[in-house]
Amino acid sequence: MAELDDSTREVAGQLVRELAPFLLKTRDPATDYVTARAFAFLTGTLRSGRLEDPVPLIRELSQLRNALQTSKSSAETNVAHLVAYIAQFTNQLESLCAPTEAEEEIIRQHLDHDAELRALYEEHQSLKRKLEELRAKHYLTSEKEFEEERMRKLKLASKDRMMAILDRYMAESQ
Repeated sequence: MAELDDSTREVAGQLVRELAPFLLKTRDPATDYVTARAFAFLTGTLRSGRLEDPVPLIRELSQLRNALQTSKSSAETNVAHLVAYIAQFTNQLESLCAPTEAEEEIIRQHLDHDAELRALYEEHQSLKRKLEELRAKHYLTSEKEFEEERMRKLKLASKDRMMAILDRYMAESQ
């Protein structure tokens, strides 16, 4: 579970403030549904101040981004700022999952002699780059969206396995 820092809360709050009027203006039922789901998820996260697992929220935001970009309402309403807020918030959510500087330092210390840790670290970095490339695209097909979700889950799984190895090293050093 991750506590939301002030910066992440601020971006989430701004996104909620931007989504609320859009939700009232849009006339596209598909976009309404996706926007309402993301809005509910965001407000719940803001209310609790913590996030159990960022993957479902990242998935909701990805679906919202695609819905906004293909919506009939996007011609009537400027959605570029919403898409920008979604991208910024998604990046912040993913940074909550990233290893801390201290964890990165421990990883670097053990990369040379721990093949499993090195493989996991390289996989994590590769998935991070691929996700950044996908995120740079303005529109994702449903196949690319599925691929993005799969890569996020793999990235989180590799981080979890790296953290288990780091926990073992930290326990040995005490």
